[in-house]
Amino acid sequence: MDNDERINFIECYVRVLTRAWCDTHFCEELKRDPVVVLTGIGMRIHDDARVSVVRLPSQEPDLEFQAGLWEEGERSGHFVLQIPALDLRELSEEQLGELVGGSGADMDLYRRLVRRLFR
Repeated sequence: MDNDERINFIECYVRVLTRAWCDTHFCEELKRDPVVVLTGIGMRIHDDARVSVVRLPSQEPDLEFQAGLWEEGERSGHFVLQIPALDLRELSEEQLGELVGGSGADMDLYRRLVRRLFR
C-alpha cells in the first residue's frame, strides 16, 4: 500500500468499526454482502474478491495487523476484516450521539478514536 492507499484504508476501516459498533443492521449487511458494503464505504475491493469478516470478542483493534491482512488480501483476492468488540460504556453520551447521528464532527471523532484505539 502506498501512503494515499494507507490513509484511505485507515479512514474507511475506522468508519466500518464505528458503524459496526453502533448499528446492528450495518453488521448484518456487512456479514451478508461485505464487498458491496465495504466498497460503499470507500474501500477498494475487486467485485470478485472474497471478504471474511471476523468478530473479535475482547481484543483491542490492531491497525498494523489489520493493514497487513488487507495487503495480503490485495495479493490473494481474499480479504480478512477484523471487527473487535468495543465497550460502548467507555464513550460519553456526546461521543455516542456523534457516532450514531453522523454529525459534522464525525471525522474529528474518528481521529480521536484512532488515536485512542490504535496507539
